[in-house]
Amino acid sequence: MIVRLWWVGFLLSSLLSAQDSVVTHQRQTDACEQATTQAQLNACSAEQYQKTDERLNAVYQRLLGRLSTETSPNSSKDKSQTPNLEGATAKLKAAEAAWINYRDLHCEAAAQLYEGASIKPSMWSNCMRDVTEDRVREIKHAYENGDWKLE
Repeated sequence: MIVRLWWVGFLLSSLLSAQDSVVTHQRQTDACEQATTQAQLNACSAEQYQKTDERLNAVYQRLLGRLSTETSPNSSKDKSQTPNLEGATAKLKAAEAAWINYRDLHCEAAAQLYEGASIKPSMWSNCMRDVTEDRVREIKHAYENGDWKLE
């Protein structure tokens, strides 16, 4: 009985915290400011995730383009660095594939806590957005320097 009450309290606390998070993030865009139903909040969260995913893809493509330019035969850079850049490109692609798998599994697991609840799509989208924002920061931190800006 105590465990069941604890679990109900945990779920209610989680839902309230999640709703606070959704309300905070809804102020970020006009569509979110107008949201009054869970369906609208779900759509807003999905839109925010989509925008963040587009940002990640743009940063990632710029990085790949930069690495490709640096390794091209026409590059004026030191040719002795070409094998290192090619290896970096291959490892970046492998890391990105592994990260996508991690992101998807992580957010599916987090959203699973809300199975059957109308807030589940928002929780999944919010997780995907947050993890994707973290990935943008990781890539920029690892690859940007004085000469290389990805945004």
